[in-house]
Amino acid sequence: MYIFCLSLSNPALMKNIGIREIFLLQVILYLLAWAASRYLAQLLAVLFASITLLLTLIALVAEGLEPSRIPRFYFQFMLASFVAPLLVLVVMWALGPA
Repeated sequence: MYIFCLSLSNPALMKNIGIREIFLLQVILYLLAWAASRYLAQLLAVLFASITLLLTLIALVAEGLEPSRIPRFYFQFMLASFVAPLLVLVVMWALGPA
């Protein structure tokens, strides 16, 4: 997650990294976490998905109350950060216990 925060803080780097690449990198990281520890990966997936969903909803409500200059990329990034762990979670649950 730290690498994503670094890339968000560097605008020159963000021009080269698209939302698809960030999404795929997150999926790979969650799959690696799943390979290391199933329980920990489930916990992290649910935790990160919940946090990003909550932050996105708060940002959307704040944006609705008072429009700001939050770039569209932020909302795309947050959506990808919400969907990636849930996608891995659903796929790994569908595959069954390892």
